[in-house]
Amino acid sequence: MKGKASFGKRAMAQLIDMFIVGIIIGIISMGFSTSRIEKLNDEANSLMNDYVSGDISSKEYLSNYMDITYDMNRASLDSNLVYLAICIGYFLIFQYLNRGATIGKSLMRIRVVSSDGSDIGFIQMFIRTSIINEILPMIMLIILVFVSMGVSFFIFYSLISFIENIFILVCVFMILYRKDRLAIHDIMSRSMVIEDK
Repeated sequence: MKGKASFGKRAMAQLIDMFIVGIIIGIISMGFSTSRIEKLNDEANSLMNDYVSGDISSKEYLSNYMDITYDMNRASLDSNLVYLAICIGYFLIFQYLNRGATIGKSLMRIRVVSSDGSDIGFIQMFIRTSIINEILPMIMLIILVFVSMGVSFFIFYSLISFIENIFILVCVFMILYRKDRLAIHDIMSRSMVIEDK
């Protein structure tokens, strides 16, 4: 079996892939109206200025900020659904059909395989992709927009974001400092990233 891919190659492949996905999403989303999101961003900035200048209390700030956060996620629903579809298509289906390699991984000459070195199975790729490529958090966020509002939405939204950021940090440290270079998504999907020269 070929050696496991370094953190540098894995990170560079992910950056290339996110750049590609970003371009695709940008092209598809060009027709979406952003006026509502821009208005909400302006409201958030104005709210922050009012709080910093002492015109409103922290309680008023937090209450209004929670509402703006919900409205912003509701207004971003179309683009979030496009993002989800592109990620599933690129990181799950394309990568699986391309024997565990995205364009970024191909350029870095690495690929994902099963932990025994054989080609990765679809279920393994599904588990791995759902965890590492923001698919699971994005699905939860989309559902959350429909089932909650106000304080409950803000708490769950903040919790999902916090867990996602901690997860990424833990994965980075695992890849950097574990001898086997496996992160949580590698272990849970019984897969690994190898050199593919």
